[in-house]
Amino acid sequence: MSVYEMTKVDQSTAIGGSGNADDDDKKASDTKHQHVVKKSSEPGVINDAMLKNLIRAHGPRGEAARLCRNIAIDYGTITELCLEYQNILKIDHIWMCFNLQKLSLKANKLTIIENLDNLTELRELDLSFNFIKTIKNLECLRKLQYLTLFQNDIRKIDNLDRLEHLVRLNLGNNFIETVEGIESLRYKEQLFSLNLEGNPICDKLTDNIDFRLYIAAYLPKLKYYGYQVITNAERDKGQEIYKNKLRMLEENESERSTQRHKQSLEVELLRISGASFVEDLDKHQLFESLFANSFDNIVLDTETSLNDTNKSDIQL
Repeated sequence: MSVYEMTKVDQSTAIGGSGNADDDDKKASDTKHQHVVKKSSEPGVINDAMLKNLIRAHGPRGEAARLCRNIAIDYGTITELCLEYQNILKIDHIWMCFNLQKLSLKANKLTIIENLDNLTELRELDLSFNFIKTIKNLECLRKLQYLTLFQNDIRKIDNLDRLEHLVRLNLGNNFIETVEGIESLRYKEQLFSLNLEGNPICDKLTDNIDFRLYIAAYLPKLKYYGYQVITNAERDKGQEIYKNKLRMLEENESERSTQRHKQSLEVELLRISGASFVEDLDKHQLFESLFANSFDNIVLDTETSLNDTNKSDIQL
């Protein structure tokens, strides 16, 4: 069986998978940082041939498949794309699929997140089991809801500010050593589930405090951590342990919120001032602008248009 003929089920069973991403991530925790890639050492390149073969491999079978081969693929109509286990070294050539809502690049050899700017409709992105070191180049994916970077080489939570609709974030089994960036997740109103298990940070907090309690305290809107519900008891205990730090954090947040509001007012004031600034207007621009949308002016324009039309008819 060729690489392109491998179905999703075949791909999952290739590493003993269940077909469920969350279950596979949990099982992978037992073999931390043993990256799973296709046995072939030949690097994969995302090109037109690969996309066509994979799309057709997941398409109709039998006679319908034969007929589809004679029809050109409209990449703009594709909403889901599975590019798993292809030894891909670089994200490329996907910009044509500008209506993609779900993209999986799981289990490849990627080191950089790139060339996704055109996928503005994307809701789900799976980059697990790669070699990515930095979270970046996701700013244009404003509609993204599910982001999976399980088992990569990430050391810091960063560059997620623009992903306002994020619901589930999986950064398990990486090399994150600092809580820096976790606090920024407080502002994500829709963030429902987070996984950071398998990172060094989970074992670095002092006084033998369970990392779950830190998450429960600092992310009050989060419902699930590590695929388990955060209980009210955990929330209360965490907030009691970190109450002094939380108080300081909330005070700083209040100050930042006031500053942001002040800055937005200043920007709006500048916009209004710029729109009403008349000193540099030439000749009769100000006078004409005052009457541009008046009723009399509209009637005059209409009469002028009719006169021009009549003149044209006479000439004919």
